[in-house]
Amino acid sequence: MARKISTLLAVFIVVVAFLCMAQAEEQKWKKTVTLPNGETVLDMSGEWDAFTQYYGAWAQGGEWREKINITQEGSSFVGLLPTDRSGMKKGSILVNGAVHKDGFKYANVGTGWGLYIGGTQISEEGNKVEIDAFDKVRVILRRPKERVAAISAGPKPEVTERIKLRDKAEKNFSDSDLQKMVTQRNFFHSKSYPEGNFPNDLVDNGNGTITDKVTGLMWQKGGSPSEMKFDAAVKYVEDLNSSRVGGHSDWRLPTMEELCSLLEGTPNKSEMFMGDLFDPAQSLCWSADVDPKARPTGGIAVQAAFVVNFVRGETSVGIADKFASPNMTQGSYYVKAVRTAQ
Repeated sequence: MARKISTLLAVFIVVVAFLCMAQAEEQKWKKTVTLPNGETVLDMSGEWDAFTQYYGAWAQGGEWREKINITQEGSSFVGLLPTDRSGMKKGSILVNGAVHKDGFKYANVGTGWGLYIGGTQISEEGNKVEIDAFDKVRVILRRPKERVAAISAGPKPEVTERIKLRDKAEKNFSDSDLQKMVTQRNFFHSKSYPEGNFPNDLVDNGNGTITDKVTGLMWQKGGSPSEMKFDAAVKYVEDLNSSRVGGHSDWRLPTMEELCSLLEGTPNKSEMFMGDLFDPAQSLCWSADVDPKARPTGGIAVQAAFVVNFVRGETSVGIADKFASPNMTQGSYYVKAVRTAQ
């Protein structure tokens, strides 16, 4: 009798757990629709605030905000441009794709060169959707009447003395070193440490530079005019010093400690995870820290330098080995040079 009761109790617990999981699945998005096959999926239909931004190598395409209406039939959805934009005619596809129970089957961003498939991210209970194609163009969609405020990390901690960051490049820096640095320095990282909240006190110097009074660092407000390979990035900084940009000749590529100190936990007006004072064009930036045995493609080890992605609020690596095999593409990113202010 006791064994039968134990068995029934175990079955009951399993059933309750399953129902709770099913309910949680249904409640992860506020607006859903049930397909004929019984799947509950995100309902993309309706009016959205759309922020379209070309960046990186396509930054010349610009950025803009507008309201678009998305229609959805079954699992497929499409949103059309309400006006002419960046080589695209009114009525052209801005976004389209298909949804399933776990999110998106696929999603495309429309451009003047055609449709490009993108990576997707759903947040704010389905009220915010980001579609990013090849780190070149992205569309951020928000429901205008059901917008949920981003979770703030809280007020910046008050700083009474300068925080000294590492200014010497590491030539044997690893991903584990990076993760340890992020947590120890309390840097924001959208994937590994979203609770990070490093303090900043940025001042626009009015001469193309910005000073952070917390770290004592002076930054380029903008940076390199285009993306470049790592060797070219080093040469770019040398040229800054030769030209005494901003009246200084001690510019350098920033370390990851220095570059990550600029990451902000809440996107700015340009949807970048950095301060509004900075030019948003320099969206993915080289650091001086190198991993000589990185495996960015999962294959043979190559030299790679670490990169901060201000679009996503995260980090990555780019191949920085000019002797890498021909089938390995060297990374190409922007430079945002730094110096220690006197």
